[in-house]
Amino acid sequence: MSHLEPSTPPGFLAPVLTPSSESFLSPDCDHAPLRTPPNLGHASNPADDQQHPSDIYDPTDDDAHEHAHSPAPTLHLTPQHPRQFTHSDPHPSNTNNQFSTPFKRKAASIPLSIFTLPHPNHLRSDTGSSETKRQRRLGKIVRPLIHEELASVKYICTEFVQHFLSQGPWASQAPTDSHLRAILHAMMSSLPHSDGLRYKRSEEHYTCHPPSYTNRSYPEWFCRFANAVHTMGTALEKSDTVQSTPMPISPLAAATEESASSPPRYSVLKWLVTNVWPLGGANNNGIKPDFILTCCPDYPSWSSVLVVGEHQSQGSTSSTEKSSFTQLACYAEQVFVAQPFRNSVLGILTSNQAPELKFWRFDRGGAVGSPALNYRSTTLRLLDVVCALYSIPRLGPAALGFHVTSISWAPDLRYPLDETSGISTHVTALLGCTPGTHTEALLPLQNTVFVAPGIVTRGTRVWASTLGNGQSVIIKYSWRNTQRVPEGEFYRVAAEKQVVGIATAIAYDTYENVADSRHEGSDPSDMFTEPDKYVRHMNQQNRIFSRLVLSPSSRPLSDPGLTPIQVARGFLAGLVGHASLFFQANLLHRDISPNNIIVTSTTMSPPSPATPTLHNEAAPFQWIWPHYSESNLGGCLIDLDYTLDTTGEPLSGASDRTGTYPFIAIKILAGAERHRYRHDLESFLYVLLWVCCYPVPISTATSPTATTNVESEKRNLGKLSSLLWPSDDPLSIWRDGDQRSVVADKIANIVSDAQNFESLLNRFRPGFEPFKTIARSMRRILWGFPGIPFCGLVGEGEEELPPNERDWVLSGEVRIGISNRDGFCEVKKALSGLITTLEKDAEVKAK
Repeated sequence: MSHLEPSTPPGFLAPVLTPSSESFLSPDCDHAPLRTPPNLGHASNPADDQQHPSDIYDPTDDDAHEHAHSPAPTLHLTPQHPRQFTHSDPHPSNTNNQFSTPFKRKAASIPLSIFTLPHPNHLRSDTGSSETKRQRRLGKIVRPLIHEELASVKYICTEFVQHFLSQGPWASQAPTDSHLRAILHAMMSSLPHSDGLRYKRSEEHYTCHPPSYTNRSYPEWFCRFANAVHTMGTALEKSDTVQSTPMPISPLAAATEESASSPPRYSVLKWLVTNVWPLGGANNNGIKPDFILTCCPDYPSWSSVLVVGEHQSQGSTSSTEKSSFTQLACYAEQVFVAQPFRNSVLGILTSNQAPELKFWRFDRGGAVGSPALNYRSTTLRLLDVVCALYSIPRLGPAALGFHVTSISWAPDLRYPLDETSGISTHVTALLGCTPGTHTEALLPLQNTVFVAPGIVTRGTRVWASTLGNGQSVIIKYSWRNTQRVPEGEFYRVAAEKQVVGIATAIAYDTYENVADSRHEGSDPSDMFTEPDKYVRHMNQQNRIFSRLVLSPSSRPLSDPGLTPIQVARGFLAGLVGHASLFFQANLLHRDISPNNIIVTSTTMSPPSPATPTLHNEAAPFQWIWPHYSESNLGGCLIDLDYTLDTTGEPLSGASDRTGTYPFIAIKILAGAERHRYRHDLESFLYVLLWVCCYPVPISTATSPTATTNVESEKRNLGKLSSLLWPSDDPLSIWRDGDQRSVVADKIANIVSDAQNFESLLNRFRPGFEPFKTIARSMRRILWGFPGIPFCGLVGEGEEELPPNERDWVLSGEVRIGISNRDGFCEVKKALSGLITTLEKDAEVKAK
């Protein structure tokens, strides 16, 4: 029997959106293509539903309350709020988006690596071809996203050099003007006369005129100049010239001098021109900064970069400057990727027409820059530039932007650069320990599991490690928005509610936040050119560095080495964990992705107590996953960063998108509805399709030679399928497309058109053909209509009419007439059947 139903039911307008459609889903336009009933209180109209940006449910709409005999008490989760800053605007505008996903895509949505095997055309010895797919991440896709990511979070600090480099909370003491002039005097004898550094005796000031501003010559001049500042400054510190007013240096630099016989590795800092060859290191995308400050000048790589530099290569128009800034930001992103404990990255943007430059400091809150500094003369800003170039190499690791509080690294290294630096993390308290007791452990960061790119993002980094007793753990560092409830708190609640299928939290700690690292002890209203705007931004979008230690550690569902039965068991475990979290603890996950479901080598037993009693809160939820099930779960759900308490008061003012981009539900990606259980269930379908398609195997098929009409028709259908789902990267549009394109593609080819959906199922990799049945079932469970063999999107309504008298879905339903509980049970039953089939097939093959 064919699994295809007609693409469009009689008399039904298929809800297909095209990129050119004027009715694209957004808060500012009508949703004509959607089957939206009247009088719904539809969330697509801000005037109809004043929902808090945290996307909290109304408790009366929560499906978890449909079982009156097992009510879950309201949780009291409180987000952490570092100190707030005041501003002069008496009526600040509310910039929060009332939907969980604002219309802004970030560079973090473009992964650093794609699980696709090399295309046959790429199996050549030259490195250029093998880099094609990796470089694709930067060029046309990531640069615009980096630009948009930083467009509204750039601020100018009027005293940048003094605050961040010489006199701020990180620096010891600024060099005096006389010391800086002495450095300039010494530089005149060390630099070529053609480099343009002069002293006008009659006017008693120094002048600086670079000989050329070309893209080739200027970076070389800048590096000579900057290296001379550092070298002469160091020499003067050791000479008698300034002994009467000795210059303080950082304790680390002093320690380095005292142990000159065996200086730390990577302690020699040098400015280098790097616009000729790409820097070494993974995920380098082939991009080339014009110049860098590195602590490993002999073998520079992204992991040894301390400062990045970009020289404007075209005219000095405002658009060109924006482009150069974006390029500089792309370099900073590479440093964040290569150096896991980098909190901030310094950058220098130089002019191509005048002796002028800007300093920039990139962190997880955006970018803070200096005014344009004209270094033509000491009567202008030359002393400020020399002061900055003198101070930067003397900054300690924390001042230079490294996190040092929770880690230790090899004693012979100056900076905790990357995993090769022997980094370990200190765990000083374990969740669940007896009050007043602490357990200390030093966990080595052994294997990198996940790295999130981007700048203004969580910057999540995950490692696998091992406790002293041999227990495997996951160590996760990320920058959480301070408006969100700490992730560790959600794990605590899940443990209290005896949620099954969720990882166990061992420790949770927080460290520095963006606001304090920028202006600790200073009033931001005196530092920035737009103080009111800056203060509003930091109060809403401040981020805090957090660490979470979880158990167990295992492979994500996206691991290409997993067998089909391992994927099926892990997928079921993620589904069960998600349902247990929602129905037992009233927590909605909101970030379902292949990396947030892990597959364990051994099955996970349910939490104790397992005996159903009147005092056991888990007892009424045995239908989710029986505690005495013969087959325990083969994995669990992780990453509760975006989890939502569906019963409490609105807590979060964070406006970040919720979800991993390719797997976000249609209505959430479009900003058309509140986040419901059905939207996460939809994300599970996208995860299933993704892991069944990737990694794409190398095709060994030959070109067809048949000429019959039937085979010709099949060949034409194959060409159409290749246009919809490219054979080498079938779901690339979900990863690389903008919101409009992704929404249109999912509606047209997943929801509405069964034939297009089937053509995607034909892209499943070998061994995953049995998963087609699950994919078809989930599509019907999510978007099927009662009594007719068609699928389509419908809007959400409030009037609780019988299912046959309405064409809208209720907040507690997966589809019309099917509750959240029933929808989950349908998917769980189908998956359990698939696992049974795969197990029987494995037994047959074993015989």
